[in-house]
Amino acid sequence: MEKNNIKTVAFFTLFILLLVVLIAIFWPFLRPIATSAIFAVLIMPLFKILKKKTGSKTFSAIICVLTIVFVIVIPLLFMGVQLFKEVNDAARLLNTMINQERLGRSINAVTQHKYFIKFMPFIKEQMLAFEVDLYKSAYQIFEAAAKYMASNSIVLARNILWFIVEIFVVLITTFFMLRDSDKIISTLKDFSPFRKEETSRLFEKIKVTVHASVFGGIFVSLIQGAMGGLAFYALGLPSPILWGVIMAIIGIIPIIGPSTVWLPAGIILLINGSVLKGVLLLVWGAFFMGFADNLLRPVFVGKGTEFHPLLIFFSIFGAVILMGSVGFFMGPVILALTLTTADFLKDRYKD
Repeated sequence: MEKNNIKTVAFFTLFILLLVVLIAIFWPFLRPIATSAIFAVLIMPLFKILKKKTGSKTFSAIICVLTIVFVIVIPLLFMGVQLFKEVNDAARLLNTMINQERLGRSINAVTQHKYFIKFMPFIKEQMLAFEVDLYKSAYQIFEAAAKYMASNSIVLARNILWFIVEIFVVLITTFFMLRDSDKIISTLKDFSPFRKEETSRLFEKIKVTVHASVFGGIFVSLIQGAMGGLAFYALGLPSPILWGVIMAIIGIIPIIGPSTVWLPAGIILLINGSVLKGVLLLVWGAFFMGFADNLLRPVFVGKGTEFHPLLIFFSIFGAVILMGSVGFFMGPVILALTLTTADFLKDRYKD
């Protein structure tokens, strides 16, 4: 009996050790694996249709992966190249303005404007009370921004090769996740610690949350970012792709939204005398971009995925810090799974 206990302990010790080593091996690929899982969930309806019509899992998975390449990967690569150029241009412009002391003249031009100057005595009084130097602070902010963008451009250039490897891993993993989806789902259900009906609820929750996160959050934010970037381009404002991407990212944040970009930009245009451009940008942002958000987000999100905005905020940005860009998707999914598991516990132990 004692010998059997020793063997059992040795077995589980070895198993846990091997599991830890395996997790360490897979850990560098956590982000591409998670991205592949999201792609597989999103494109699964198309895969099922193709599999039913062709009768081939392999061919259907190949078509789905090619669809991802042409619809998502290639446009993102093009946008990435353009964004990289615009970030470099913005960094060079900021450095030039700092070196030629044009930044100080630009700040003076704004603060001495007839619409702004009447507020300056009050602003200066408040800054003196808190010992704030407007010009020094603005100079330091722009100098830091220029250095940050320049240094991160170099880092981005160094990581291009790894990015290409990640894309390849994502596409290959997505192919196998689609082709062998029945086996994968069956295995996960077999090892699930939950009851059969609870496991089914969890899988459904994952599917609903991924769709809501992508279409209700990411997709709507991308539309708003594209609309904002298009407005910047049409009005002749600098770096339209860069600002469009920033608006798309900010659009994911609950409560804040792209107005934190287009609203100050419109006000600055009005202050600088470009009244028509300022009015057009403000109207475009307030009515058309706001209408797109109010119309599309409820349609895509649907019921059963409503979480408190603060929980979504922390789940998204905590996951982004931990996992990178894939955290935009995984944060809400992990939040949904945690809250669903909490519901299971409540149902099991309620009086």
